Amino acid sequence: MNANIQVVRLRAAYEPIIDFLKVAFIAYLRLLQNPVRHFSRIMNTIQQSAAAYERIMEVLNTKAEIIERKGAVSLPPYG
Repeated sequence: MNANIQVVRLRAAYEPIIDFLKVAFIAYLRLLQNPVRHFSRIMNTIQQSAAAYERIMEVLNTKAEIIERKGAVSLPPYG
C-alpha cells in the first residue's frame, strides 16, 4: 500500500513537469520549422541556378552550324 501511495505522489509531482516538457518540445520543433524551410528553399534555388548555368554554358559552347562562304560580301553596319 505504501508503494502505491509513493507512486501516486511521484506522479502528482512529476506529471505537470512532463506535460510542460512535451509542450516545450513541440514549441521548439515549431521554432525550428521555419529555418529548415528557409534553408530548403535556398538549396532549391541553388540547384535551379546550377541547372540554368549548365544549360547556358551548353548553349554558349555550341558550334555554329552556319558557315560563311569564301568571298562573302560584308553587310554595312546597322544604324
